[in-house]
Amino acid sequence: MSETVTQHGPNDKRRKPVLPDPSTLGYNHVMKTHPWIALPLSFILMVLASGQQSNNKPNPLAPIADELGLPRVLLIGDSISIGYTLDVRANLEGIANVHRPATNCGPTLRGLMHLDKWLGDKPWDVIHFNWGLHDLKYIQKDSEPRHNGKLTTVNEGEQMVPIDDYAANLQVLVNKLQSTGAALIWRNTTPVPEGAKGRVVGDSDRYNDRALKIMRQHSIPVDDLYAFAKERAESIQREANVHYTPQGSKQLADQVTRGIMEALPLNTKISVQAKASVGLGQEAQAKLPDPLLGPDGTCITDPHDWPQQQAYLKGLLAHFEYGHAPAPVTQISFQTIREDYLALDGKATKREVRVRFGPVGTPSFDLLLYVPNDRTGPAPVFLGLNFHGNHTIINDPEVTITSSWVPGRGAGVVDNRAIQASRGTSASRWPIAAIIDRGYAVATVYHGDIDPDFNQPTNGIQRHLAGDIDADNIPHQWGSLRAWAYGLSRAADYLQQDANIDPDRIAVMGHSRNGKTALVAGAFDPRFSLVISNQSGCGGAALSVRRHGETIKVINTNFPHWFCGAHKAFNDREDHQPIDQHTLIATLAPRPVLICSATGDDWADPVGEYLSAKLASKVYQWLGKEGMHPLDMPGENQLIDSVVGYHVRPGRHGIGIKDWTVFMNFADKHWQ
Repeated sequence: MSETVTQHGPNDKRRKPVLPDPSTLGYNHVMKTHPWIALPLSFILMVLASGQQSNNKPNPLAPIADELGLPRVLLIGDSISIGYTLDVRANLEGIANVHRPATNCGPTLRGLMHLDKWLGDKPWDVIHFNWGLHDLKYIQKDSEPRHNGKLTTVNEGEQMVPIDDYAANLQVLVNKLQSTGAALIWRNTTPVPEGAKGRVVGDSDRYNDRALKIMRQHSIPVDDLYAFAKERAESIQREANVHYTPQGSKQLADQVTRGIMEALPLNTKISVQAKASVGLGQEAQAKLPDPLLGPDGTCITDPHDWPQQQAYLKGLLAHFEYGHAPAPVTQISFQTIREDYLALDGKATKREVRVRFGPVGTPSFDLLLYVPNDRTGPAPVFLGLNFHGNHTIINDPEVTITSSWVPGRGAGVVDNRAIQASRGTSASRWPIAAIIDRGYAVATVYHGDIDPDFNQPTNGIQRHLAGDIDADNIPHQWGSLRAWAYGLSRAADYLQQDANIDPDRIAVMGHSRNGKTALVAGAFDPRFSLVISNQSGCGGAALSVRRHGETIKVINTNFPHWFCGAHKAFNDREDHQPIDQHTLIATLAPRPVLICSATGDDWADPVGEYLSAKLASKVYQWLGKEGMHPLDMPGENQLIDSVVGYHVRPGRHGIGIKDWTVFMNFADKHWQ
């Protein structure tokens, strides 16, 4: 038995936000005059920032006084972060207190010397941090003190902190940051352009790769400012210089703000979104909402604006359908409870991993993983939830039987508890050997370990992680679908640091309600590089406005715990939603997504599932990706394998080897 543990301190109570009334400015006016649009949250952010401009620009290094009742955010970074500090502070004015050390935080050497001072003695809610751009630069040889070494040419100097030392230093710093109990965000190092003195093009990539491995080991989310900046380098970065224009720094600030907003306490996020969403959902939509239509009522025209539009759409989906979820946990551990290197007649290695996260008392779950032994490198993996326990997906007497509540129907269940007779009862849905033979790993978690599938709001992970929620915000907190998706992200935390798994090829898949969950997980976690949803129907891939098969009212009546409470406002009012299910699929862009249906599953509305994929395809094409082709609904067993994929087979609601063959064929193309 082996155990890897990452601990991040106690679960402290978060302060509630004090938010002003946005009614003094019109929604459209604010959106047009403040284009950063972090989320629909941006409405509040813009209102709050509107009166903050002055002729005397404040010093980003000057200390600020906390506004009582607001979360505390700490920015740690070099001159790049100094450049975006004031704009981040303005974006979050009235929402969070944004601090930074009164200095350039420089290389990891300086962090090791001063981090305790920078952290101080007050608690932090979010710490957004970076080191690297100084570590990789070249300084005069034998400089002393080294952390203040003078920049020189590459040929004449030596690297301030060689990459192995950088990784070792960063590990120490991360351990100390975790002990604060704050939600952490690693901001990777921005690009080194051609001609930049004292730095080598490509070193940012190398240092970022080493840092990424450390962040994956500690389950710390990454703000990929490197990719964001590189895509826009010509318009935002100074020539032959690692620094950015004022407008460029503002764009970096907007990206940083989006990440911080996701990490703020849950009550804060809901309160801000509520202020931004006043009036939405009250009037009927004349036509289906356009995923490219921004909050000011106009279509975005620049693909570089997709991150802010994507965040806007996710905010709507959270607020009106699935509920807001908290930031990734600050306590997580992985314990290998069983391992068999000769599973499936020697074809695979089987591993059971117990994933514990959150404060004491939060339910843990077991991840069951099979990895092919016949491989030359890390394996791509399909990750999905199962319906009745890991022990049901294969007839193996060693797999742990779930102790969680299970539905009381079918063989092997007594008083909603699984017994030995339930082993292997769902094996036809999980053709493990066939998946292994194709070179894929497969991982699964019982969704009832995360949140038992019945209407009892205190029986899953939610109450342990949500913190204090104001009464007005309760209708917008996460339902079971979002909680299950959150659990899948914690499973991805493990998979990303398992050396046997390719961290860049994790597919999230699911069938029926778990197919809805797969789409939600993909929408809110970009680490899932491929998303597959099988017969997910209402609340999944099928357009709700069609009211065909299962409807919003029916699903909210039969399964009131799946969605947030606010979703019930659209019972028999589907055309009032500011989003529909094509919006959910569109948020996955530009990653590959496959929607699967069955002609005999009218309850899930195959036509509605197809139309959602087709409508979402517009966003993919706008981003320069291959949309759905052809655009006509295919016949049975004809896979559309474009980046937005679709397949319909004969038969009824279910999943088996034929469906998995389609999944793997689709993955073969997009992961080749």
